[in-house]
Amino acid sequence: MLSAGVANNMVMTATEFDRLSDDQVDGLEALLKVITRCTPNTKMGMIDALHRHGKFCVMTGDGLNDSPSLTRADVGIAMGQEGV
Repeated sequence: MLSAGVANNMVMTATEFDRLSDDQVDGLEALLKVITRCTPNTKMGMIDALHRHGKFCVMTGDGLNDSPSLTRADVGIAMGQEGV
């Protein structure tokens, strides 16, 4: 069973994530598994947080603005306009 702190931090909107400082992100009991409605900057911040924790990162993106995060991630997956 997951602790409340871990369960509450598994899914977050990009707006919620963007409000956190690097120290706050690093202080989370567990890093996020899902961030919804991400901007390119949000994706870069999450990749950086994962790498600070020595984690492997896979990132998806469907537009040219996602190319920086797809390049920085350990695996970057570019998708078509419809997400396929």
